[in-house]
Amino acid sequence: MADTELEHLRRRLAFQARLDDALESASVRRSPLAEALAGCLPALREVMGAGQAWVETLDEGLEPRVFSDGPEPADALVARANQLVGEDGSDGALLELEGETLFARRLDVAGRTFGTLAALVPAGAPTPASELEALLHVAAEELDDYLAAVRNAREKQRL
Repeated sequence: MADTELEHLRRRLAFQARLDDALESASVRRSPLAEALAGCLPALREVMGAGQAWVETLDEGLEPRVFSDGPEPADALVARANQLVGEDGSDGALLELEGETLFARRLDVAGRTFGTLAALVPAGAPTPASELEALLHVAAEELDDYLAAVRNAREKQRL
C-alpha cells in the first residue's frame, strides 16, 4: 500500500473514531438531534476543508429540517443535494459548481432513506475528490444508524 493510501486510510479511521465517540456520547446523554449533529458536522467540515456541511433529515418531531455547520445552505442548494442522491438513487454524488464542489450522500438504513448529508468544498481543494467522497461516506455510515435510532424512538413514543 502506498504511503498516500495509508495516510488516507489512517485519516478515515481517525475521523470515524471521532464521529463514533461524539455520537455515542450524545446517545448516552440522550442529547437532542441538533446537539448530536453539532458534535459531528464541524468535524466533517474540518476534515473535508468544507465551507459548509449539513444534514437534511427528520427531526425528533418527524418534521423535515436542515442541520448545518457553517453558513446556512440556501434552500436551492439543499434541494440540489437531495436531487443528486435521489430517494432511491446513488449513495453518493458530486457536482462541480462555480468555484465549489458539492458532495452529497444519501443517509439510509436497510434501503430506507433518512435524509441527505452534504458538504460544499472550495474548488481546487488539495485533497483528491475520491478521498473527500470517502470521508463523506464514513460520516454517512456513522450517521445512518444514529438517525434511524432517533426516528424509531420517536415513532415508538407516538404510539
